Amino acid sequence: MPSGATTTTTVSKDAVPHPPSVYSIPTPTRASDSRPFLQDSSLLSGEFLLQKQQTESNKNAQKIAFPDKFRDLLKRKQNVNLYISGGKVVWQFAFNEQVKDAIKTHIKGRQWEPSVGPKGSWTCPLESLPEAISLYEHLGRTPDAQLKQRSREIITAHGGASAADCIKLIVHLIRPNLDSALTIGRVLVSFQYDADVVSTLKQLAPPSRSYDPGSKEWTIDLFSLPEFLHHLSVLDYAPSTNLKDVAKLVEEVESLLSESHKTSTSCVPAKDHPGPAPSVEHAAVESREVMAASCMADHVSTQDSSISHDSPKQEQQLEAVFKSLKQMLQQSHGKECVGTIDRSDCVAAKRRRLTSSQINYSLGGLDAVSDSECESDFLDFSWVRGLSRAVKETFNTTPNVFTECSCGQPWRRVGGQHVCRFFGHFECRCGKRWTSAYCWDGEKQACRSCNQESFPYQKDVLDGRGGGGAGPHDSSRCSMCARLGRDCSERFAF
Repeated sequence: MPSGATTTTTVSKDAVPHPPSVYSIPTPTRASDSRPFLQDSSLLSGEFLLQKQQTESNKNAQKIAFPDKFRDLLKRKQNVNLYISGGKVVWQFAFNEQVKDAIKTHIKGRQWEPSVGPKGSWTCPLESLPEAISLYEHLGRTPDAQLKQRSREIITAHGGASAADCIKLIVHLIRPNLDSALTIGRVLVSFQYDADVVSTLKQLAPPSRSYDPGSKEWTIDLFSLPEFLHHLSVLDYAPSTNLKDVAKLVEEVESLLSESHKTSTSCVPAKDHPGPAPSVEHAAVESREVMAASCMADHVSTQDSSISHDSPKQEQQLEAVFKSLKQMLQQSHGKECVGTIDRSDCVAAKRRRLTSSQINYSLGGLDAVSDSECESDFLDFSWVRGLSRAVKETFNTTPNVFTECSCGQPWRRVGGQHVCRFFGHFECRCGKRWTSAYCWDGEKQACRSCNQESFPYQKDVLDGRGGGGAGPHDSSRCSMCARLGRDCSERFAF
């Protein structure tokens, strides 16, 4: 009934809700901005470069040869090349699982890009060019001389250190939000992919670090910079003097903030209701919240009279530290930057060589191809047929051209000219006699006994029989062979 339905609805509204279960635990409200160092705008920035120390262990590691299973994998392979295009080093080779594993294992920053080349190619940053050339030579190939020169320039620009091992740090000093001031700056960390460096970054607290997959850069809280440098020292990374000074100033700021937190909490009365003691992280957050206004001189507030006796001194100390930090960041511009690297294209990709059958098939068959459709002149063989016709017409229409020929074979040519050839009989002054089927008009032959040259005393016209003879033609004692630079008995097709 409608009235019953209405009564039921009224009862449901007036019904007393059940109390929450004693076993239910309320979920704490998560802060809307868990990483404030990513949100605030930057006031000042400075660039720094971390390089590995040239220790004996690093030098020995660089001398370690690549595994023998990768040796000469690309030797005598077609369409293999290493070149620079679009500011990246491009590997060009046919698919080879072992070569792919070698690139993935020994080249930092390697990446597969389907848009490079006809079927995609492996690429790596220009900073990894020295390592790429070493692996390319180990695979059995010889890199271009221009690539080697570019590699030496990259090594020189980084002071002899490995460019692929360098870590770039950009320190940003930010203006914190006074409502929830949890940080004073951030550090952008960029490097070629290295599992050891990534594991070092992951040793930092999760709220103090962030990774951007788009730019492939890490961002850490400025207060985590000293801890990050301490972890990198295990990997033989040595910060510069300026970067060490910046880290010390950051530690000093954090210590001043923690002292201010102790001073403020000592004057605050205890709460009536009992509760758990605050954690170390919570205390650090509260200390930054309390002294956030002291970080910037134009945002100082002295409303709390309970800590007024310590506030001026702490403000002066913080102001002095921030002035020093500002000066260090301003001085860092251009000091630790590496030399300029030429990122222009170098060497070109090799074009695939096609056989004549592939070329004819791609052009629609030999009969369907005209002279104008051919891409190059070497595909048009009509000149061969024309040359053959010209030779035949010359001998048929002008029989008196070779009137001075006495051998009866005017079409024979040696070295591009016709020279009459006979079957010659030779006799030396020492009494040695011999015959030769390669006796040329006006040419001499030397004696095998005394090496004295002489002309033939008798020349017979060749009758077309095969020149078996007593042995091969002695080209070392023939003046025609010496003039041609080869054996005159060799036959070459017209």
